[in-house]
Formats: sequence, structure tokens, C-alpha cells
Amino acid sequence: MNKWLLVLLLALPIAACVGQKEEPEDEGPHPGNYVPGGSETGTVFYRRVLALGFTATWCQYCPLMSQAIADASALRPDRIIPLSVHYMDELSPEEATPLSEAFGIFDYPSLIMDWNASLLSGGKDADYLVSYVDDALKTQPCGLTASAAVTDGTLSLEVKVKAVRNASYSVFAAWAQDDITVSQQAGYGPGYHCQAVLRGFLSPGTGGKDLGALQGGAEATASFSAPAREDGSYLVICALEDGVACNALKLAQNETNKYTYEKEN
Repeated sequence: MNKWLLVLLLALPIAACVGQKEEPEDEGPHPGNYVPGGSETGTVFYRRVLALGFTATWCQYCPLMSQAIADASALRPDRIIPLSVHYMDELSPEEATPLSEAFGIFDYPSLIMDWNASLLSGGKDADYLVSYVDDALKTQPCGLTASAAVTDGTLSLEVKVKAVRNASYSVFAAWAQDDITVSQQAGYGPGYHCQAVLRGFLSPGTGGKDLGALQGGAEATASFSAPAREDGSYLVICALEDGVACNALKLAQNETNKYTYEKEN
């Protein structure tokens, strides 16, 4: 064989590698590492985010926020817990005004992620919600579990929080209801179905029930009692770490949710 041809053949594998970039190292947890649904064992608690939407039936653009949340939930299943706060309409709860004031809400629709007033948006962009979920999964959340039972018309709710960092913790609990038909939705007409509608608080004020300062690894319990509801309402619960939600879940009136963990590959 011609010696120059031999040299060329030997050089081809080397040339093929020139300009190729090394694969980036995995920087940590991201949605591709996990399967929705959680596991009863693991090292990282399962994470859900709270999407607190401010809406109204007189607001013609507010249904766009509901659709964005639904679209994002389809892309990141079992990761988003929505809660809709109606303002000055037939579904407005008494907590609507203090919540709006606490978060500085002046425009509708508006969306607050994880009880954090600095994360205020118009709420109509599903990509923003998906991006937020992906970023949230990169940080270890606190553990959150709850048990609800109804006896003689009274709901008893026990919530446990397990800290992963030294911080101040509290628990927010509320009633929510799906598929409420309203007489008129601006821009859509009659017969519109509202989802995840806030019906009232179980916890006091807008900051939840205080658990105090916890050391990483410590566990604390918050207990609630309220008249049971017969309108199909369920519970939305979130744990706040230094005033910002670090995990959330939804619970039926007779249901127990254990600590769950991310399913690691």
C-alpha cells in the first residue's frame, strides 16, 4: 500500500475528533432524572410548586392564565398545584383582599409562584411555568406530608414538615374547588368552568401557621380543625421556608399523603 495512503487512513480517526466538544457534566437534579409520582424511599423529597393565580370573571384575559397553567401541568405532570384567587366577583372569598394586598396585586391576571411576591408575572406563558418547575427541581425541597379525616362533620388535618435547611417554617392550608360554573366569564360568555378556586383558609392570616425555627433534619407538626365541606372541595397545602413555599400538595378530605421522594434513575 502506498505509504501516503496509509498515513491518511491512520489520520482519519484523529481528524474526526477535532472540534468535538465534551459532553457537559450533569450539574444536578433536573426533570429528565425523575418520573412523576414519587417514591416512598429516596434521598430527595418529591417537589411540587404552588401556582397562586389572581383572577376574576370580569377579566377577559384571565382564562388565558388558567390555560397556561393547564398546558404547563401537561408538560410537567404532578408538579404544579394551582390555586385561583377570585377578586370582586361571585367566587371571591373573604381572603381575596388581604391576599391581593399582601402580594401587591394591581393587574389581572397575575400569578405568584411559591408564595414569593418577587415572582410576579402575568401568568399567560406556559413556558415560564415549565422553566420555573425545572429550576425548582434543582434545589432540595423540605419534606411535606399530611393526613385528613372527617368525623361527625368535622375535618381534622395534620401536616408534617421535615426541614432540610436551618430556617423558619410555617404551613398554609386552604380549601379549593374545581369545575365551578359561573354565570358569565368576560370574553367567554356563560357556562364557563373555573378550576382550583380558593374557597377559604384553614390556616390563620396570609403567612400560614407558624412552626418556628427548625434545624435541618428536624420535623414539626401543624394541626387544623374545620367544618367539613360537601361541595367537592379539597385541600391545598404548602410548607413555607422563610416565607417562601418549599413544597406543596393537594389532599382529599379523607386522605393520607406520606413523605414521598424523587424516583432516581
